[in-house]
Amino acid sequence: MSSAAPWARRAAIVAGYWVLWAFAWWVSGQYEVAANISPWYFPAGITFALLLVCGLRYLPAVLAIEVAVWLFAMPHLPALWIVLPVLIAGGYGLGAWVLGRILPFDRALRRGTDILLLTATAAVAAGAVALAGTALVVVRDGLPWVRYDWAAAQWWIGDVTGIVVLTPLLVLLGRSVAAWAEGERLPARPGPQPPRRRLRWKSALADGAIVAVGGFGGWLGLLMTGRLWLFMFAIPVLWVAYQHGRYAAAVAVPMLAAVTIVVLPVAGAGHGILETQLFVVSMSIAGLMLGAVAEAWRRSERALTERKAALEEEVEMRAGEVMATNRRLTDHLESRRAIEESLREISEMNRRQRMELETLYNGAPIGLGMFSRDLRFVRINEQLAEINGLPAADHVGHTLTEVVPGVAGQVVPLLERVIETGEPITGIEIRGETPKAPGLERVWLEAFYPVVMPGGEVEGVAAVVEDITERKRHEEQLRLAMRELNHRVRNTLTVVLSIASQTVRYSDSLDDFSGAFTRRLRSLASAHGLLSKSNWQSTPMRDLAVAVLSPYCDPDGDTARLEGEPLALLPSAALSMSMVLHELAANAAKYGALSASSGRVELSWRLEDDGATLVVRWRETGGPPVTVPKRSGFGTRLIRHTMAHEFGGDAAFTYRPEGLVCDLTMPWAEKDEPLPAAADPARAPPPSVS
Repeated sequence: MSSAAPWARRAAIVAGYWVLWAFAWWVSGQYEVAANISPWYFPAGITFALLLVCGLRYLPAVLAIEVAVWLFAMPHLPALWIVLPVLIAGGYGLGAWVLGRILPFDRALRRGTDILLLTATAAVAAGAVALAGTALVVVRDGLPWVRYDWAAAQWWIGDVTGIVVLTPLLVLLGRSVAAWAEGERLPARPGPQPPRRRLRWKSALADGAIVAVGGFGGWLGLLMTGRLWLFMFAIPVLWVAYQHGRYAAAVAVPMLAAVTIVVLPVAGAGHGILETQLFVVSMSIAGLMLGAVAEAWRRSERALTERKAALEEEVEMRAGEVMATNRRLTDHLESRRAIEESLREISEMNRRQRMELETLYNGAPIGLGMFSRDLRFVRINEQLAEINGLPAADHVGHTLTEVVPGVAGQVVPLLERVIETGEPITGIEIRGETPKAPGLERVWLEAFYPVVMPGGEVEGVAAVVEDITERKRHEEQLRLAMRELNHRVRNTLTVVLSIASQTVRYSDSLDDFSGAFTRRLRSLASAHGLLSKSNWQSTPMRDLAVAVLSPYCDPDGDTARLEGEPLALLPSAALSMSMVLHELAANAAKYGALSASSGRVELSWRLEDDGATLVVRWRETGGPPVTVPKRSGFGTRLIRHTMAHEFGGDAAFTYRPEGLVCDLTMPWAEKDEPLPAAADPARAPPPSVS
C-alpha cells in the first residue's frame, strides 16, 4: 500500500485520466464524420469508467477536461463552453450513479447481466447526452434540422461504441487503482485457479496476435476484393473470450475496434460506418458476455469438481466409519453377557444400598425432609414428623404454611434462595412453634441443600433439622452464670479493695487493721454464703440480718430484736445491705449499745408509699451516752455512700443520748431483676471516705 497522502493519490488518478482522455480524443478526432462528431468517441468510455469505478467525486475533473476541449474546438461559441460540458458530465454522472447505486451491477463483470446493464445504461445516458447536445449545437449554429437526426445518431452511437469498447477493460483494471487511491485493498479472488486457466501475458500476447492476424486478413481481403470481411474479425475475439474469460475478452474488444478503425478509412467516410459501429458494438457485447458466461461456467465446473472430490472423500470416510462401527458392534455383542451380569449385580447392590439408606433416613436422630420446586413436602423421616407433631403422611404434598405455619415465614425465603442460587445454606437457627407444642417456642438448627439433577437444574431442596432447644437453654444459663460470676467477682474485689483501703486509713495499728478488716470480710463472706445457698437468686432480709449480727449479739435473744415483713433482696442489694448492717453492728459493739451488758439493738424494716419505698431503722438503747461525733468515721461514710450510690437512697443518723438511731430509705420494686445501672455495685465507684 502506497504511503502517499490520499489527495496525492487522487491527483495522480485525475492526471492519468486527463492524459488518457486527451489521447483518446485525439484518436477519435482522426475519424470525424462531421464537425466534432466521431463514430468512435473513446473519451466517453474513459469518462464513464472513471465515474463508475472511482465515484462521482471526480465529476469536477470530467467537467474541467470537457470545458478545455470545447473551448479549443469552438472558441467562437462561448455559450457552449459551459453548457455542453455540464450536459456531458451530468448525463454520464447520472448514468454511473444509477448503475452503481440502484441497479444490481457488479463492477467485476462476473455475469452476463452485468454486461447488459452496462450497455443499456450507457445507451440511455449517451442517448440523452447526444439528443440534447445535438439540439444545442444545431440551434446555436443555425444548422438545418434535416441533419439533426443523422448527427444525433452518429453522436449517440459513437459514444455507445466508445463505452462498450473501453469501459469494461478500464472497469476491470481500474478497481485496483480506485482501491489504491482510497488506501484500501481489493478482496482476494475466491479460491485458487488451475494453472491452465490462468491468464498469462504470453497467452494475452498470443491472443492479440490472433486478433491482429484476423484483422490483417480482413484488410487484405478488402484490398483484393473490395469487400469487408468483418465477420472474420469476430472469430478470434469470441475464441479469446471463451478460452480465457472476461479479462481476456475485455482486452480483445479494444483490439477488434482498433483493427476496424484501420479498415474504416479504406471503406470511405460516411459509407458503411453505421453498419461497422453496430458490428463492433454487437461483437463487443457478445465477446464480453461470452467471457463472463464461460468464466462463470468454469467456476461452477470447478465448484462441482471440488464438491465431487469432497463427496468422494466423505463417502470413503463414512465407509471407514461403518466398518469401525461393525467391529464395535461385534465387540459389543461379545461382551453383552458380561455386561448384563454386571448390571444384575449392580442392581442388587443398588437395592441393598437403597434399603440401607432408607433405614438410615428413617432412623436418623435428626429431622430430614425434602421439598419440590414449588416448596411442597416430597418426603420426610419420622424424626422430623415427630418434631412437627404430625404424621409423615400429613406432610407429603403440603406446603410449610399448611403444616407448620409458625416457622414458614422464616424457612420459605431460605428454600426459595437455595432453588434460585443452587447454593446450600447451613447453620441457620429457626425459632417458632409447631403443632407438637402450641404456645411453646422452640429452637432448631437447620441446613438446606439443593437437589441438583445431572443437567445442573435444581430439582428441589433437602432439609436437615435438629432440635437444639435444650442446648440453647443450657447455653443461656451458662452465659448468664458466667456474666453473673464476672459481675460478682468484680464487685467483691472492688468491695474488698475499698474495705482494705479505708480500714488501713482509719486503723491505729496493724492489729487494729487486722481485726477490723477480718470482721468486715467475714460479714461479706456471710452474705456470700446466704446467696450461695439460694443459688444467687435472692436472700430474705431476716436471714441476712441474722447472719450479719450473729458475731456481735444473739439475734434471737434479749440483746437484739428483728422485726419486719418478709422481703427478699437481690444478690447485689444483699451484699451492699450486709456491709451497711455490719458497719452499724461493729460500731454498736465498739462504741454503742452492744459495748455494754445492758445494751440492746432493734432492727426493723417496712414498705411505705404503697410498696415503692423501703425504710430500714437501726435503733440502739441501753448503751453508753451518745454524743454527736466531731467528724464522720469510716463506717458512717461507707453507709452514706452505699445508700446513695448502691441503692439510690439516703441514710439519716440521729444521735440521741440513750442511743444511736439510723434510718435507711431506698426505692423498692418487687421484681426479680437486676437493679438499675445507678444502683449496680459493679458499676458504681468504690465508697470514698475522704
